[in-house]
Amino acid sequence: MKEINYRLLLIAAVIPMLGYHTTAVFFRDQHPAATNVWLFVVVFLTLGYILGVIANQRSLRWAALITFIYSICVFFMASVIIARWDENQPLLPHDGAMQIEAAAWELREGRNPYAVNYAPSLASFVQINNLAGKAIHNPVLNHLVYLPFHIILTLAARDLVYPWLGWFDLRLLHWGVFFSVLIVAHFSRPQPEWRQQLWLLLGIFNPLFFPYLLEGRGDALVFALLLLGFLLLSRRSFIPAAVIFGLAFATRQTVWFLFPFLSLYMIGLHRRGEITRLLLKKCALVFTLIFLAIMLPFFLWSPRDFVDDTLLYTIGASTVRYPINGFGLGTQLVTLGLIPSLSSYFPFWAIQLAVIIPLLILLLRWQKRVNTLERMLLAYAVWLFTFWILSRFFHENYLGYITELLLLAWWWSADLDRQVTQPYEPSD
Repeated sequence: MKEINYRLLLIAAVIPMLGYHTTAVFFRDQHPAATNVWLFVVVFLTLGYILGVIANQRSLRWAALITFIYSICVFFMASVIIARWDENQPLLPHDGAMQIEAAAWELREGRNPYAVNYAPSLASFVQINNLAGKAIHNPVLNHLVYLPFHIILTLAARDLVYPWLGWFDLRLLHWGVFFSVLIVAHFSRPQPEWRQQLWLLLGIFNPLFFPYLLEGRGDALVFALLLLGFLLLSRRSFIPAAVIFGLAFATRQTVWFLFPFLSLYMIGLHRRGEITRLLLKKCALVFTLIFLAIMLPFFLWSPRDFVDDTLLYTIGASTVRYPINGFGLGTQLVTLGLIPSLSSYFPFWAIQLAVIIPLLILLLRWQKRVNTLERMLLAYAVWLFTFWILSRFFHENYLGYITELLLLAWWWSADLDRQVTQPYEPSD
């Protein structure tokens, strides 16, 4: 009899933990009966997986795992849809998700989404509670921080879905793109069974990521675009990868922190003979054209509004400042009395520049020693995390995004950047 692979038993232990967290946290109080039924199913599937390990039946293990993933996704998708019209449900959309939907509608009507007031569209989010528990005017009503491609993609998805279903929820778009790319990644890069399964479980049901996927925050969308770009790079589809990265950079500002590490990675490919100079220039041109084609029209539409919403507002330099929030440096300085109020201006940018510029030099040197995609991911995660922790706000979903990057780097490290060892036939 073949010896038991104890790494697979790790998967069997993770399944019930994630199953409990993703249901009890959201539904234990509101729907205890449904929660108990689902947890019974989780235990049953865990038992099936354990039997697959003992009997050395790969098909049984995968059947239990896929059933778990599929069932929990269907369960939560149904809950998300119900919550759209029932305010007593725990899965109401995030105000940012509602704002993106409203921005897409404003764009469809020919109005500049960066120059409108969102109070009519976000009536239930007019006031929010700050860290002190005081109700304040929600600055989101006057500022749209999200970049244009997110809005354009939302509009396209709405026009596609609404005629069929009669309704639309931004989370359908996020879920669809995220899970589609994960499926492509699973089949594109064969891994040892335990590693592949652990990455799928933690990548989807990451306790720091999954709750915010349910709320409709945009981390899942931008992560999926980056993952797709990395997959295309690993398969040497450089021009399609440049297109995807151009779209990702026009989706969320946090992707911009990848630029120096991605540039170094591409230069390393050229020095190793993996890509010709002409093809590298074509990739840079395609990336730039895609990015500018999406960003420039909105910038030229109203430069002041666009810059104020997407840049100045986030760093606290706008007339309506984003309140200090989360558990980063800003909150600690307010607690110590070094900043008088949550809405006060403070030059976080000076502290950030003093730290992240030397850190960038160190990270680039570290990546250059072993210039792999895995190291590029780790360097990006560390640099972005440092910038975020020194900002006015550091939200919980930021930790989720960082941990997703770390999990991806771990998953990718199985073969240490396979494309480095494969022969390359240059073509212009």
